[in-house]
Amino acid sequence: MRHVLAALAALTALTACMQGPQTSTETGKVEADLNPQFSLTSPDFGIGSPIPPQFTCDGVDVNPELTIKDPPHGTKSFALTLTDPDAPSKTWIHWIVWNIPSDTRTIPPGSLPPESVEGVNDFRRTNYEGPCPPEGIHRYVFTLYALDDTLSIRSKSGYDELMREINQHILASSTLEGTYSA
Repeated sequence: MRHVLAALAALTALTACMQGPQTSTETGKVEADLNPQFSLTSPDFGIGSPIPPQFTCDGVDVNPELTIKDPPHGTKSFALTLTDPDAPSKTWIHWIVWNIPSDTRTIPPGSLPPESVEGVNDFRRTNYEGPCPPEGIHRYVFTLYALDDTLSIRSKSGYDELMREINQHILASSTLEGTYSA
């Protein structure tokens, strides 16, 4: 019986993946297509591993190298966020970027591809502000969104404006989570 249930669950998941993006009846939002090949990685740290100090407030505080693999067909640009879901009062926004060109496969340390736009983070600045937890170990989540268009929002936009704008344009997303402690 367990084998039958497992097979049924696998068949249901496969069918859902083959159907493409789905619209939530509660929100009317299109949910990103699952694309297991699309990924965001870094040669500077592994998934769930500590982020090296040079990419934090204890170092030179520049973004780590990021590698983009296998974006979905139809990707016109990428958006990128760095958040701290373990911040004391709310999820803290460290970095937001959009209009990263669709042919980008590597974002070198401390730089961004031309045409990319940085928005206002929770430090009220338009640049990368790396991990800097007040105490304890925090998780830091880089999220890369493959979009079916480029965005025309103003450069001083924040996280909420970015998320509203990309809502109907997300083809797929990928996350890379690292940790850092005070």
